[in-house]
Amino acid sequence: INPPSTLISQSKAFLPLIWELIDQGFYDEYETNFIKKYIPRTVLDPKGLNMGDYCIKPYFGWEGQDVEFSFNMQKDIKEILDGQYEYVFQERIDIQTVAIDIYSTFLNSKEIMYPIIGAFMVGDNFSGLYTRAGGMITDKWAVFLPTFIRE
Repeated sequence: INPPSTLISQSKAFLPLIWELIDQGFYDEYETNFIKKYIPRTVLDPKGLNMGDYCIKPYFGWEGQDVEFSFNMQKDIKEILDGQYEYVFQERIDIQTVAIDIYSTFLNSKEIMYPIIGAFMVGDNFSGLYTRAGGMITDKWAVFLPTFIRE
């Protein structure tokens, strides 16, 4: 169980705050460029994206639970915008897929998956990278891949 101190950083509502602070000039140039390069633009109102192709993610959700794409919505956008649900809107990034050999005790298969790069933190310190590969929406069936970085 994660400690209460992780509640803020694990909420997807934290991402629009990061982007709002860019608009307010909070970060220096290096930090701003880093965020723009590695964190997809995320807002509380989809009008702030200036595009029609985006992901809709609940504030708290794990393993792709209740994530939708704007082009394939199951919920009414009016209900979401009226505050009946607590969601963020994130630009959809075109991610190149990778072919991965999957081995289990029951079968072997070759899967086409979407890789996502993440970082491990211990306290306030960076402690490593990971690659997680899954479907277009990463769910509980995603796999973790070894990550090797050469200097």
